[in-house]
Amino acid sequence: MTDPAGALAARIERFEQAADPELIRDPAALSEAEQAMRDLHTRLRRGESPAHALRAAVLELRELYGPAEPDLWASYVLAGLPEGAPLTSSGDAPAG
Repeated sequence: MTDPAGALAARIERFEQAADPELIRDPAALSEAEQAMRDLHTRLRRGESPAHALRAAVLELRELYGPAEPDLWASYVLAGLPEGAPLTSSGDAPAG
């Protein structure tokens, strides 16, 4: 059986070795990500749903940087189960 943490660490290491380090650690991109996450979490604390909070945060970035710069705002994705989704006894979402 493979160690999941070790497998993930190996994948991250391979990605970092293959990718351009400047692209991964772009300070400008970090500031946009930080701005988006601060906005997202502010909205979540106000009681907005995760989907609405993320959409509003992304739209704020889009308004700030313009639709011609999607690399600064279009990569944000909400992942996970919808609120109230049933889980199986193993904790996984049901298939299908």
